[in-house]
Amino acid sequence: MASGASAHLESAILTQYLITNAAYISLHTGSASGGLNEVSTTATGYARQPIPFTLSGSEPTQAQNNALVQFPTAAAAWGTVSAIGIWDAVGVGNLLFYGDISTPKAIGIGDVARFDVNTVTIIAN
Repeated sequence: MASGASAHLESAILTQYLITNAAYISLHTGSASGGLNEVSTTATGYARQPIPFTLSGSEPTQAQNNALVQFPTAAAAWGTVSAIGIWDAVGVGNLLFYGDISTPKAIGIGDVARFDVNTVTIIAN
């Protein structure tokens, strides 16, 4: 038996979790395949950030951030950020999507992590 989700269902899921409800992006020092280790919030200046998404097409299965997402200035070293998570809450909540970033980046004191428009892509299929 073959299985899979239709484009309609994938579009509905993306709409529900990324467009209708607020989504938040997190930074991690672990890889998506090896376990995610979210940056500590204790005296680091780190906090998850809201991330707005846009879908395209009649039944899209892909979403991209439609605005700049910028984290607070690092008050302490965050380590080498190598993965992201997309959550349904700014604190705790449920992890919805995750993945490795293409170029890991060491975040030190005074650095600002950011994602430009259309640089975070979620693919449902």
